Amino acid sequence: MSLFENVNVVSLAVTDWEAAKKWYRDVLEWPVAFSSDEAGWEEYGEEGQAHVSISRTDHAPAEHTPGAPEGARGTTLVLGVQDAHAATAALQKKGVKCDEVVTIPGMVTYGTCYDPFGNRLQFVQLTPPS
Repeated sequence: MSLFENVNVVSLAVTDWEAAKKWYRDVLEWPVAFSSDEAGWEEYGEEGQAHVSISRTDHAPAEHTPGAPEGARGTTLVLGVQDAHAATAALQKKGVKCDEVVTIPGMVTYGTCYDPFGNRLQFVQLTPPS
């Protein structure tokens, strides 16, 4: 049985937050499912389906290559899990490099791990934190 329940979001790093929001909203006309300027995260899509998101970053997506400096970002696959802490522990037990789990109170709890090639995968807890 897999730790992961679904593909939740595919996230694209953007360097011009306002221009990116305008482009995805106005040019592609995607419905906004969630938006937080504070978190630098906006999701597009229909309820119950995988979403595409944009994530504000200071690093150009072209900088994201295996072995790139920490903080370089490109596309991120975000998977759904029941418990981000348990998923992180299970992955670490298998020798997978993982960051500490992050909780943004009232918004989200998520974990991050890396495949052997340096690609970042995140997993979001499907039940919001208290």
